Amino acid sequence: GRGTRRSGMVGAMVRFVALMLVAGCGSSAAGSPDAAADVAPCGLGVAIGSKDGDAFAAYDDGDSAEIVLGFQGFLFLLLSLRVEGTDADTAEVSARAEVEGLSPSWTRSTKPLHADGDARYANDVQIFFNTSSLADLLGKETLLSASVQIDGCAATEERRVVLVDAQGCVAQP
Repeated sequence: GRGTRRSGMVGAMVRFVALMLVAGCGSSAAGSPDAAADVAPCGLGVAIGSKDGDAFAAYDDGDSAEIVLGFQGFLFLLLSLRVEGTDADTAEVSARAEVEGLSPSWTRSTKPLHADGDARYANDVQIFFNTSSLADLLGKETLLSASVQIDGCAATEERRVVLVDAQGCVAQP
């Protein structure tokens, strides 16, 4: 009857809200991913970088990281992660950008890993800056952190980069 349908709808709403709290991403520090908090290292290695075609370039501290303008007008970083020490096909990936003076932006998702030589790559890791303007981001030192988790093992890396629009794709007239 009516009571059963209502309790079923309430249960579905509770599950939906719980899923959104667990799987969400955004720019708030509350609920942001903690780099592999309860997972032990197990021989995995991760490097944060970018990919141009097939070539992966790991970021070093002080390198420039290109801001991308998405087709809907959102600003984001497009990262790739090199993962070593596994032959897994997928990984739980977390990435975070802490721009000086702004709230952290982050993402967490399950990503496919693509094999290339002795490493695997998680491509198209996007960190959106939904509440920031280009002026808030350009030239700012940013702490990037990324972690991967595979079968109870984890690896984490941090790099300090400077956000740029070197290709002039984002600059407003």
